[in-house]
Amino acid sequence: MVSRRREGCQTLLRRSRHGSCPRPGVRNPSPVGVLSARCYTRLSISEICHRIAAHGVRRPQICARPPAGADWKGQRVAQDVQLSDADLEKVRALLNANYNPQDHQEAQELILGALQEVQHLFGWVPFEAARLIAEHLGVSENLIYGLLTFYADFRTEPPGNHFMLLCHGTACYVGGSQRLIDTLRDRYGIGADETTADGELTVQIVNGCLGVCDCAPLIHLDHVYHGNLTVESFVEAIENAKRNGPARRDHAAH
Repeated sequence: MVSRRREGCQTLLRRSRHGSCPRPGVRNPSPVGVLSARCYTRLSISEICHRIAAHGVRRPQICARPPAGADWKGQRVAQDVQLSDADLEKVRALLNANYNPQDHQEAQELILGALQEVQHLFGWVPFEAARLIAEHLGVSENLIYGLLTFYADFRTEPPGNHFMLLCHGTACYVGGSQRLIDTLRDRYGIGADETTADGELTVQIVNGCLGVCDCAPLIHLDHVYHGNLTVESFVEAIENAKRNGPARRDHAAH
């Protein structure tokens, strides 16, 4: 239970860094976007928020959920996507196996871990799954919803067949990442946190760092790094991924 609590209570203050630059097309040795090792294993959500605030990060606003499809703090929320009975059973089995708090404080400590595991399972956090988490842990839907939509690492809409992290940190910006972003807009008609009309590609633009600056500019597409990109090699990487068919659904929270 302690390991679950550690996973769930990470503060998401920064992304981990990988020391060496992988060659283009080489799978990264550990999942990109693994969250900060700063863990609070025995703190309530309110105490976590207090410590986050001490680091200059805005406290989550725990608000009532918006109407279906509304844009809330920069995130659209898909409430009209229905999970199958089999998928709902997967969520219930996951919660029953790993998330059984002894009291209300422990229930709050387990929320983030449960949301992360659901996103790992589906590639996003469906509204129905978030509601099951609230019911199972005995906390309000508003609390779940506020945390879910506060952290940019959680996705509240289904991703496309292919998922891309595009680094727009300092090194990548200097190296020309803006040209890649412009190409996404001009050629594929999408921007940050959007999915192409054909459902093939979802892009998340990372303004922090993916930790492989000597390969700038770079992307992380379907679990594979592509670095030192030009506009031409960027488009080629996307088109090759599309030709290879849908990627496996294995999207941990970044």
